[in-house]
Amino acid sequence: LICGNDVDARVKLFEMETDGIVPITDEMLNENIRIAIEAREKNVKHESPKKREEFVKQTCVDLVKQAESYYRAIGRIMLHSLATFHTMSSTAMSSFYQNWFFRDCSPGDEGYHKHDIAYHLQGIGANLHQLKSTIGVEYDYIDGKPEIVTEETFFTKFIKDRFIQSRRISINALKEGLTLNGSIPISENLCTMPLDVVQSLMFSNPLIRAKDVIEILNPKYCVSWEQADVKAEDVPGIREEQQKFFETTLIPFLKKKEGLASEEQSDFLNSFLSFCTGYGYLPDRAGNPEYGIDIEFELLHTYPYPKSHACPEPRSVLVLPGKLCIQKDFITNFEAAVLSYKGRFDMQ
Repeated sequence: LICGNDVDARVKLFEMETDGIVPITDEMLNENIRIAIEAREKNVKHESPKKREEFVKQTCVDLVKQAESYYRAIGRIMLHSLATFHTMSSTAMSSFYQNWFFRDCSPGDEGYHKHDIAYHLQGIGANLHQLKSTIGVEYDYIDGKPEIVTEETFFTKFIKDRFIQSRRISINALKEGLTLNGSIPISENLCTMPLDVVQSLMFSNPLIRAKDVIEILNPKYCVSWEQADVKAEDVPGIREEQQKFFETTLIPFLKKKEGLASEEQSDFLNSFLSFCTGYGYLPDRAGNPEYGIDIEFELLHTYPYPKSHACPEPRSVLVLPGKLCIQKDFITNFEAAVLSYKGRFDMQ
């Protein structure tokens, strides 16, 4: 979130932890806004103290409203993903907050076991051992008077206060966007499902393995050979060459990319999926059985690089030049095309 037109006055809305993105606390949001206002206050430093005070107060109100709009928009993007059966990235939301947003399940609920809470807290950067030091100590709850944290209230009340109630601005706005102001009862439909089932249906697998990518590939050989002025008696030989390329060149190439240790190389599978589907991750196969990539060996395609069509749902299409792909240098062109696509919508 940028404060006005001043790129130096930025307001941070999320933090990135091991298990995914975490909305910041109201206290941190207000502090970030205060810092942003200080950066903007240089624009009115010559005004009277009263005008500067008015400026700070109004800017604070405006930025909170703007932050809420951003959170609301993100919630609606998530809703759109669900409505159109687009799996969300596993890093879009940590498991702790997935439980809260999609299942209305929070610490203290009967089905949310303590060992699961501890595991999910670790994923959002919380140190459970350090948090437990509050047991036996008086704590100022947001919604009430100070009281001593007990072994029981640590899970049923303290955790909820510390990680949900303390983030009301972000969580309420995100939930408004996700449910269209409560008109779509998402949690009512999902609360009976275990979290791992909800995750498999709605979020991607964070680990991309070559085996999983290869399983969704469906080669189609000698596409459009009739229009390409190819003789029928030549088709079996061309098909054999294309199949050989797929099985002995492309598949080993993808496996090799997973096996290489460097981050740049291991990231290739992510780039490959982005090139073919528009998304750099894999949805759960059980929840999305139709998802896949058709590889068309197109004989009308004579450009020495691959192209893709990510629009056909649920299967995307990777088009390879039917004759040129069997040449030795094509795999180099293939890799260059995939890597050049990352982060952009063209290949110039």
